[in-house]
Amino acid sequence: MDLPASKTTVNVRIIDTARIFVPNIFVDTPIKADYAGRELRELDFGGDNTVKIGGFDALDYFGDGSFYILDGAGHTVGHLCALATTTTSPQSYILMGADACHHSGEMRPSKWHPLPSEIQPHPLQPELSLPCPGSLFEHLLPDGNKTLPFYRIKRPGMQLSDVDIADRTLVKLQEADAESNVFVVIAHDSHLRNVIEVFPKSANDFMAKDWHHKSRWSFLSDFKSAIQKEEEQ
Repeated sequence: MDLPASKTTVNVRIIDTARIFVPNIFVDTPIKADYAGRELRELDFGGDNTVKIGGFDALDYFGDGSFYILDGAGHTVGHLCALATTTTSPQSYILMGADACHHSGEMRPSKWHPLPSEIQPHPLQPELSLPCPGSLFEHLLPDGNKTLPFYRIKRPGMQLSDVDIADRTLVKLQEADAESNVFVVIAHDSHLRNVIEVFPKSANDFMAKDWHHKSRWSFLSDFKSAIQKEEEQ
């Protein structure tokens, strides 16, 4: 969809430095046609208007507390996340993590959300009313530690602008995920389709519909074959 009247909003670093993401492959990154003829708004997280949202440097985009742009660097130079206020009484927020995390297993479990002893809805058999034993997944965790994510960013080899910064951004997502009134969503989480309602329906009442709790461990369905192999042995 082409929206010629729209603004292009980027981190102040992206225009000059994006080319280092994958040198000699995306030689024309960023493509000037992507922002030519549009108002280009470059965000500077080093200025006086920067505030802290959890661990993130943030900018109040509209100046009214409704929408914040977050510095989510690491995946690429200038990678951005966002936080939208969904309700004010009670306060609730949706944090859009974009590509800061590619699979929820990079973010969960954590010290804030350890792997629970019982998981509901059942990630392997969602039609069941009974909870799923968390112990089914413990052998897949690093050293069986229920406070560490299933996945870690690969070193070396990942095509990230800065792996250390990407790791720190992941921790910031985990901290936000620990808040009961924050719904953390990431770009590639296909499991959300089974829980949330999509545009043009509203997401403002996610807390009342309990989307953040219902979807938190749904990614564990990806490990179904590993669980079956373990049971067969």
